[in-house]
Amino acid sequence: MKPTVLFVCKDNSALSPIAAAVLMKLGSHSFEAYSAGIHPLFIEPLAVEVMAEIGVDLSQHRPRSVREFISTPINHLIFISSSETDEEPSFAVAFPSSTWIVEEPCPKIDSFESRLESFRRKRNLLSARIHSQFVLRGGAEPGPATIWHREQKMTQH
Repeated sequence: MKPTVLFVCKDNSALSPIAAAVLMKLGSHSFEAYSAGIHPLFIEPLAVEVMAEIGVDLSQHRPRSVREFISTPINHLIFISSSETDEEPSFAVAFPSSTWIVEEPCPKIDSFESRLESFRRKRNLLSARIHSQFVLRGGAEPGPATIWHREQKMTQH
């Protein structure tokens, strides 16, 4: 049985669906990936567009609640946030977990092109982190399982 990874973000509208889709694209032979939200809303059209650019179809993505995965065996849980002030789930987990901060602003008032470029950078940041942690190293950070610890922020340099 393949190890399972659950990516969780606030709405399950962009960050966690992008991350799950990237992991399935890069490591589908080694991992099963899911995405969920604390308060699921809708799929962000720009997330669909930037994933289509790399050959991944998110157009049929159905935002799901993290509650839907309570009985699903999960080996790694990753909460993805765009800010340190985002709400995190309030349940404890007994498997490797971490929080990834993707500091890439995307104000609603920016032009379509600047918002699209911001989504591309988010996709690329998540892809690099997933490639490093799951493809190259095969899973969670070394060490004991933790409960919702903050890791190094993911920033564009």
